[in-house]
Amino acid sequence: MTRASRFGPATRPRTIATIASALIAGLPTAVRAQSVSPSASEQTLPAVTASASQVAPGSLRDTVTTGTKTDTPLRDIPAAITVIPDTVLRAQGAVDMNYALQNSAGVQPQLAGGYGFANNYTIRGLAMRFLRDGYLDGPSQNGYYRTMYDVDRIEVLKGPGSALYGSRT
Repeated sequence: MTRASRFGPATRPRTIATIASALIAGLPTAVRAQSVSPSASEQTLPAVTASASQVAPGSLRDTVTTGTKTDTPLRDIPAAITVIPDTVLRAQGAVDMNYALQNSAGVQPQLAGGYGFANNYTIRGLAMRFLRDGYLDGPSQNGYYRTMYDVDRIEVLKGPGSALYGSRT
């Protein structure tokens, strides 16, 4: 068997297809752009005015002390902080932390204390501690049932809180 007879017939259709596609690609094509209709005209929109007022009582405050231990505006803190104000807690009828912390993404409850009566949580899979007015609230190993009695708002600090508050925070 010669080399020409073995590869000749199989390469002939490929050669013809290659030449045909090269010729078609080289042909000029007509390109049509969309024409602008003469009836379209510019429209003038009404002016927008913005006004500011004071923060209503019971709404989100401008400063928090969770992320820095100082009165720093919330927008200036380089951490992920979720603030759940009193109005949201009352509107949802939150009677304990299980209901209240449903508003914070990444916070999962753990069934501690044998029957799930204790409030232990993880934030993004890591253990956390509760602080009430800046002080440690309850044991962290066995759990502790936290009610919403006398809770003004909840601040959830996500990230490296151990730099400010110690380990497991």
